[in-house]
Amino acid sequence: MEFYPELKTHLANTLAIESQVRKQSENEIRNCRDTDPRKFLASLTKELADETNPDQVRLMSAVLVKNFIANKGSDQRYQDYWIKLDANFKEQLKTAFLGCLATQSLIVRKQVASAIAMIASIEIPRNEWIDLIPNLSGNAAHDSIEIREASLETLGFICEELQPCDLTPELKNFIVQALVRNLSADASLTKTTLLAAKAFFLALPYASNNFKVDGERDYIMARIFELLTLENEEIRVIAMQTLVEVGRQEYEFIKFYFQKICEVTALAAKSDLERLGAQGIEFWTSLAEEEAQRIKKNAFVNNYIQQCCQQLAHLLIECIQKVNIQDDEEDIDEFGVALSAGCCLGAISVVVGNEIMEPVLGFVSTNIQNPEWIKRYSALLALGAITEGPDKIRFMNVIIPGIQNLIQMFQDQHPKVRETIGWVMQKICESHSDVITNPTILPVIIPVFIQALQDKPRISNQVCRAIEYLSYSCGGSDPFQAQNYLTPFFKPLFDSLFQNAHRTDFDGTQCNLALSSFSALQALCENAAVNSYDQLYNTLLPVLQLIEQTMNTAVHGEIKSKEFQDYLTGLLQIILVKVGNKVDNITASNIIKLIVMIFQNQKKVTENGLIALSGLINGVADRVDINEFGSYLVFALKGTDDECVRLGCGIVSDLACAFREQIASYLQDFVPPLIQILKDSNQDRHSKLQALVALGDLAMCAGQQFSNNYLIDTLKILESASKQSLSSVSDDADPDLYTYLRQLRVQIVECYTTVVHGVHQLQHKQYLAQFVPNIMVYLQQLLEKTYSPSLVRNNLLYKYIRNYKRAFLA
Repeated sequence: MEFYPELKTHLANTLAIESQVRKQSENEIRNCRDTDPRKFLASLTKELADETNPDQVRLMSAVLVKNFIANKGSDQRYQDYWIKLDANFKEQLKTAFLGCLATQSLIVRKQVASAIAMIASIEIPRNEWIDLIPNLSGNAAHDSIEIREASLETLGFICEELQPCDLTPELKNFIVQALVRNLSADASLTKTTLLAAKAFFLALPYASNNFKVDGERDYIMARIFELLTLENEEIRVIAMQTLVEVGRQEYEFIKFYFQKICEVTALAAKSDLERLGAQGIEFWTSLAEEEAQRIKKNAFVNNYIQQCCQQLAHLLIECIQKVNIQDDEEDIDEFGVALSAGCCLGAISVVVGNEIMEPVLGFVSTNIQNPEWIKRYSALLALGAITEGPDKIRFMNVIIPGIQNLIQMFQDQHPKVRETIGWVMQKICESHSDVITNPTILPVIIPVFIQALQDKPRISNQVCRAIEYLSYSCGGSDPFQAQNYLTPFFKPLFDSLFQNAHRTDFDGTQCNLALSSFSALQALCENAAVNSYDQLYNTLLPVLQLIEQTMNTAVHGEIKSKEFQDYLTGLLQIILVKVGNKVDNITASNIIKLIVMIFQNQKKVTENGLIALSGLINGVADRVDINEFGSYLVFALKGTDDECVRLGCGIVSDLACAFREQIASYLQDFVPPLIQILKDSNQDRHSKLQALVALGDLAMCAGQQFSNNYLIDTLKILESASKQSLSSVSDDADPDLYTYLRQLRVQIVECYTTVVHGVHQLQHKQYLAQFVPNIMVYLQQLLEKTYSPSLVRNNLLYKYIRNYKRAFLA
């Protein structure tokens, strides 16, 4: 076996103080790798196994071995390199790695364990190295503590790298038994127990079969409960984290240990150990979320939260008062037990609804005017936490009589209380806006909101969110309503938020007041009623002027200018969608010139410019001159920025709908890049979905012209997409892919419909007739229960099938 003798020096120099020495050594290491990867692996293993080497050399060797085998740099040259190595060479390396687990250096041992787990993640799913887990599990009972601990740590890393489906039931049982046996209350084995506890937390998904056996489940739970009694804080925290995961993973079996769980979580929550207390409360939060999901899916529920609702509420009210923030820490976020208690109150309120109100509102009414600011703060935390649970009428009847007292808290002396009342109002506006829009309350609270916007950044930030949610709730379902609750207050709210966005006192803090102000502005404008349109149109010129100012980065700096440009163009889009029909042709042309300036300034087509362009087209419709920006749109469609590609596809759809049959003049510009998007296997799937929509819109609007040039290509693409859309994926297994495939099926059907709609000539009908049998089969497959068709969608599909039969099969 050949080695690089100079590699040891290069490894040592990777931690040199001089940056030039470090960079040179890193380059030399890469050269060794690229010159002879096999020799490189052998040399790293040699340096790793050499106990005389400094820890830093051995540690770096282990890191590089793992990264190379895992191909962390995603270098195509080394894709599956480990798999392709000959078996004898791999066996020699693996034997060396296992030998290194016996090292006395803990940091080296940990990295070696991680490297072994990486190899296991490659080999075990391929039914290779199948004796590794039995050997490690056996060594977890070794007389040598060092060997035992090394084996436990490696098993933990293996569980982290692999998936339960990668292992046989026998191998999973080996792991679980080995780890649980080492969960000991013996004080002399604290370190071993800690490693076993950490590993078992990672191995819990592998223990499902063990939990189905009464005796094994009882044994595992007894060990977890025992760990919670130990003095070592870290072990207790991990044990509680494991209990939290048990609640999520083994929900049905909680009933056998329910009383004990109530006891240990209450003790943890009341303890002085912040991390332990937070995890004790987290158990109930996760359990409540699990039950809420089950209720939503009409699945079986054991009603654990309902059984202990009142006791749990009183425990959480006690814990929510354990505030960590000191008087002089107004810019610090709450964390720990108090925050956990608030989150848990919110989660259980969703499950039990109105039942949470009595204990919480009793605590709130007692402490809302308490002389101690922490009591007032805790009362508001509790009130805000439960807003999602109770029904609207019950909440409104209880809150409205006391709303004036809440409004007055914007004048509280302590900024943390003022910040929290802002958050409470945000939650009320989000879930119970009827309280705020009450005719006796709204005229009082809007001036208070406007005044509070001028308060400290963290307070102003919460008020922005409250206005944002209030705006959305006032929008209603009718986009052409004459007025809504916020119509009388549109201008003062817009002016105050616009001014607020330009504050500088939040710079350097975690609070992005510009973002929250513009988010509220966008919500206000998006939901503006018709009677506010004149005022909304009057905001157009100042917004355009400010966008132009962002071109000069010398004023605010490049980063700040770009950030404001993004916010302003987003706002511009909404304004143009609403009142673009009022824009004259000269102004429309000037807006396009401004957008082109953004592209030229950035030397690329930008997301914010496309957003503004989309708004202009939606507002001005066919009065835009496509020639002024068409080349930039094509550039976006051909680009590599996924978001710009999707926006470009959306703009093509907008143009098709605006220009109708006149869009035929631009088919040669837009259709080829859309087809390329759909053909490109590396293209983002959501971009393909938007391209399919755009292609369908062009087919429908351009009609005959589209069929003349692009019918065959489009039908072939649709046929290929149809096959992909029938992939069987469950919502639980991959919710994103499941949603995408549902959307894809809808768009394919719509695209087929628009294509047929544009086919008139006999020649084109003959082309289409070749694809009709497959189209019919596809539409009939969509009626199967596998694809969850709704009644409305079924009726549409039947209609499409009848139309196809009449047109082509009669």
